[in-house]
Amino acid sequence: NSGAITYADLLGLENVEMEKEEMKVFPNPSNGSIQVEHSLFKNGSATVKLYSISGGLILDQRLSISNGMLVLHQSQIPLLSGTYLLTVETAGGVFNALITRAN
Repeated sequence: NSGAITYADLLGLENVEMEKEEMKVFPNPSNGSIQVEHSLFKNGSATVKLYSISGGLILDQRLSISNGMLVLHQSQIPLLSGTYLLTVETAGGVFNALITRAN
């Protein structure tokens, strides 16, 4: 290595902003079932994970997506009051949201 620097021709860069749409979780806070939707959700299934704020895995389940939405029923999320991290893994990507449980 001679230490020489080689430069390449730069044709140009385009500033592209991607629209960022968040996953919608409602009702939030919830004391029962919650619905989760995103425009990138396709009909099929998703892996849903729920973590405590301290990082402990509480739920790891495969759920169905229908019409861009999935539902977590109260019996699937028997949680104490508090804030949790919800992660939804689909073919379209991985989506995260904070949810609040109010008993």
